[in-house]
Amino acid sequence: MHFAHPAFAAIVDVDPAVRQIHFASADRFDLGAGQDDAGLPLGRNIELMKSLAIGRDDARGLRRLRLAFGWFQTSIPAKFAASVASLKRSTSLSDLSTSPDPTPRPSPGSDRLAAARSRRAARKSASRERRAQEMADLAEKSAVPQVFGEYRTLGGPLGDICAGERVDAYLARAYPFFSRAQWQARVESGEVRVNAQPARKASERLRVGDQLALWHPAEKEPEVDRGIRVISEAGGIMAVHKPPGLPMHENGPYRRNTFAALLQELVGPEWAAVHRLDRETSGIVICAGSFALRSKLTELWSAHGVRKEYLAIARGSALATDAMAPGSVFDVEQPIGDLATSQIRIKKWVVPDGLPASTEFSVLKRAGECALILARPRTGRTNQIRIHAAWSGFPLLGDRLFHPDESVFLDWYENGLTPAVQARVGFHRVALHAARIAFTHPQTNTEFVAESPLPADLEKLWTELSVLQSAQE
Repeated sequence: MHFAHPAFAAIVDVDPAVRQIHFASADRFDLGAGQDDAGLPLGRNIELMKSLAIGRDDARGLRRLRLAFGWFQTSIPAKFAASVASLKRSTSLSDLSTSPDPTPRPSPGSDRLAAARSRRAARKSASRERRAQEMADLAEKSAVPQVFGEYRTLGGPLGDICAGERVDAYLARAYPFFSRAQWQARVESGEVRVNAQPARKASERLRVGDQLALWHPAEKEPEVDRGIRVISEAGGIMAVHKPPGLPMHENGPYRRNTFAALLQELVGPEWAAVHRLDRETSGIVICAGSFALRSKLTELWSAHGVRKEYLAIARGSALATDAMAPGSVFDVEQPIGDLATSQIRIKKWVVPDGLPASTEFSVLKRAGECALILARPRTGRTNQIRIHAAWSGFPLLGDRLFHPDESVFLDWYENGLTPAVQARVGFHRVALHAARIAFTHPQTNTEFVAESPLPADLEKLWTELSVLQSAQE
């Protein structure tokens, strides 16, 4: 028997045979979308719960349910469990095939009772929203890495879902830029701390509320272009230009030279990005000045309500064909997922069992085997434009990760951007620029549009390619 309960954004399945209640939900508690430059979740986009089965009198299960939904101080499930237990005692197996929403029988004073229940439900709803906002604000603050001495926190305090997991297993899953063996080595060397104390061993089991930290000594940060600037602003939403080479968030040696830190310096601590661009990608980043707006924009992103356009410079023999003449438009609809056969552990590619991905490409200009391309991604997979372009036979200039020869990336990883590596990829950074973004403002219902022209370095690159092609002709 299925029915919906107003206290939960989930469907409840009562199984009288095993006397269990199953709560199934794919809802996500979004605290701002985004990933770091290794393609990892920032801790702001947390999947609350896939499924949870609890017994009628299982207090621990009820507590886990409250934790999963972020309601740490409510007692809603107690009365709910009692009502479900009563329902199960009064429900026969033949009732399970009946309509999920039976019409209630009228009773004396039903109007007054309904009004009282409505007022009570409104008060509870307001209380839940207030508590959810408080927990969201707390979670958003805890998602910002804090530096204590030589150690930097890894996310916020751990939730109930991580309880009982090994330290090394959790770190390898949540922060896969190190392998499990590498995390084990860091635990053994004392670089990992749990609640400000060195982790005893890699097999140590985590508990609810544990705070992990990684040894991160102060060092001189790499120089970056710190010239972010506001393109446009309307109703608490801002389009900000990100120069190439600037990471979005703390990563590796970057702490203060990040888009997040510079944005707060420029417009205030309440502002944060709603999405991300790769470190080498330039262009428009949408930011919001409140948690409520960031949540609305995140929902808009998830519903594919944002229209994005990127300019890119690509190279490949496929671009020299008649099918790729200026003005041609074509779609690439290929699933994207992890490439198990790659020597590069973090690499994603077109794979049969990947997630659906769709990109529209338009050839604007052509110079021999090079072309200036307009890309419109219809989905938002990590590195989607770069993957679809490389899979189609024209990788973006400067793209080491998706170069046809993986030794190029491995050479760069070990030796940096040497002249030999740059000569093979054709440019010092990925030639990709977020040029236009448009969506309906969630509060004013007006069209929000931001545009950014091709930056100087890519403009210069295209001019040089055009001149070289003209000389060869």
